[in-house]
Amino acid sequence: MLSQHTSKDVLLVRGQVEKDQATFEETIVDSLRNNPVASELTAVQNDAVYRGGYLDQGPIINLFQTEAAAQRIYSNEFSEETVFDRQRVADIITGST
Repeated sequence: MLSQHTSKDVLLVRGQVEKDQATFEETIVDSLRNNPVASELTAVQNDAVYRGGYLDQGPIINLFQTEAAAQRIYSNEFSEETVFDRQRVADIITGST
């Protein structure tokens, strides 16, 4: 997979976070590449297929999963940065806003 994706088209496959990268490549990405329809997707052609978040995630988990995806896909822009304000989220959860 590309460490820095340059096209706008990416494919996030949900429910695959428990697989390591090699298993994900072997079970998901390879089958997409070998499928006559899926292989036509720009994201598949450009090696821009990534593991997405959990299937049963709420809004807080979604924030962390979105941040992790941004850091994987756009590593130059989000390598060490946080995508959301953790203190603001904590304040909302505790009613401290």
